[in-house]
Amino acid sequence: MRKFLKHELDGYLRGRAGESIKETPLDLVQREAYVWYQKGSLVLYALSDYIGEDKLNLALRNFLMEYRYANATDSRSGPYPDTRQLVQALRDQTPPELQYYITDAFESIVLYDNKAVTATVTPTADKRYKVVLTVESKKFKADGSGNETPMVLNDYVDIGVFTGKKDHEQPLSLKKEKITQPRQTFEVVVDQMPTRAGIDPYNKLIDRISDDNMIDVGKP
Repeated sequence: MRKFLKHELDGYLRGRAGESIKETPLDLVQREAYVWYQKGSLVLYALSDYIGEDKLNLALRNFLMEYRYANATDSRSGPYPDTRQLVQALRDQTPPELQYYITDAFESIVLYDNKAVTATVTPTADKRYKVVLTVESKKFKADGSGNETPMVLNDYVDIGVFTGKKDHEQPLSLKKEKITQPRQTFEVVVDQMPTRAGIDPYNKLIDRISDDNMIDVGKP
């Protein structure tokens, strides 16, 4: 899944870099395949991860059941539903503390700069391993022409510690932490010797540089 998400992220970034007219948010996309396909797959996977697959499926089912017989005589919201009703169905199943993600992912163009800076490990008295991980995070809102404005961080992002060889790593710890500062340090205690650690290690978020989220774990 990490390979797939990184592939989709890189495809989206290439697509927006080559946009000749104007990039649109996901809820307004029409013919820009890099938005509705590459970005869309990332957004729906991340949303499923945030709220749970059952909640996402319930939102889609509720949307389908409400509008499956919509026609030109339907007086609720016009002849047919559009992305406004779909986004609302997703909002209805998303808790208040995660509503920002619906706005960011569907109604805006938001990008992150997440980076693992340092990671060290020391043995503990009970024969476990304490990892001290420092990360940097920035968040930007872009307009259709690519102009970016910094945003305030108040986001839940995965912090992970892994063991094993690169591309065959197994997670020892993977937990969403609230990121509120451009640089934060986390302490994670795991049961096995770790090899790498990082922020948003699976590239679930739209990150402008996808290759610097993970770093080797070393001695202090």
